Amino acid sequence: MRCYATGEKLYAKYCDDNHLPPAQRYPPTPMWLLRFATYLFVSLKKSAGVVSSTLSAIRSLTVALGASTSPFDSANLKQAIHSMRSLRKGRKQAKRLPITIWALTRMKRHVKGKDHKETVLFAAILLGFHALLRASEFVSKDPYGATLLRKHVTIDNGKASIHLARSKTDTYDEGITITIHATNNGTCPITWLVLAMALAPDQSPNAPVFQRSNGQAMSYQDLQRYLAMLCKRSNFDSQAIKTHSLRIGGATSLMSLGFTRDQIMELGRWKSDSYRLYIHHPEQLRVSVAARLKKAAEDAAAPVFCGMSLNAFTEVSASTFVPFPRT
Repeated sequence: MRCYATGEKLYAKYCDDNHLPPAQRYPPTPMWLLRFATYLFVSLKKSAGVVSSTLSAIRSLTVALGASTSPFDSANLKQAIHSMRSLRKGRKQAKRLPITIWALTRMKRHVKGKDHKETVLFAAILLGFHALLRASEFVSKDPYGATLLRKHVTIDNGKASIHLARSKTDTYDEGITITIHATNNGTCPITWLVLAMALAPDQSPNAPVFQRSNGQAMSYQDLQRYLAMLCKRSNFDSQAIKTHSLRIGGATSLMSLGFTRDQIMELGRWKSDSYRLYIHHPEQLRVSVAARLKKAAEDAAAPVFCGMSLNAFTEVSASTFVPFPRT
């Protein structure tokens, strides 16, 4: 049976890695569930809430298969989840600075365009920023591998259609297609995307969009290291900028440019009641996004950090600027 939910995929991969025969996976033993929960919490750094929801997904499949769910009621497993909540209680999330369109414009000056790896990674950065993507949606990240393939990208008439075969909130991998439009300037996502795809050693449809010089997919670690390098070259705090800074930075930039909260939540696929009420297609909205981001990038006098000094900006959590859930 195909594992649709993300939780079930994680469980299947864990079983495969530990060579557990398929016949012994459902129902799992209490000890096996405890080991899996510990793996999620310790090795994958998942929160207690994620561990609990993942176990719920496995329980649902167990019910669907007609197997016993008694292992999920183990006192040891419940105590472990309780302990996980206690260990993480009060843990503060590290501050992350948004990469705004103005910060991105400054960073572009320090890109070594003749270097294959830098060209491809900066193209990935621009795509993540303009499309408000999570890193796992466009570079290779365990346990999913490369999810954005060449066959998922169609470029025509100044815009790119990006099909996301899977994403964090797309539990059953139904997929979604979004579009981004050319800005026709130094940070134009279409220009850089075309260049990155042309440089790819492997031009087959099932190959990753962003590739190293040996044809392997650019990884999450590649992206994070390159962001840190660009930050140092641009005199930004590399410790406060992570891959998710692209997504929250895109939202921050749109908010600063006057887009409404509902529009930003639709563009970024954040879940809310207002998001569900949208019934029109966002094509014209995305055209407007490209036009305004182009104008903002060309405004040399614009403040890089939304009117604040860098020192003041680093003292404020990114969540202050983007009042959306981190999804």
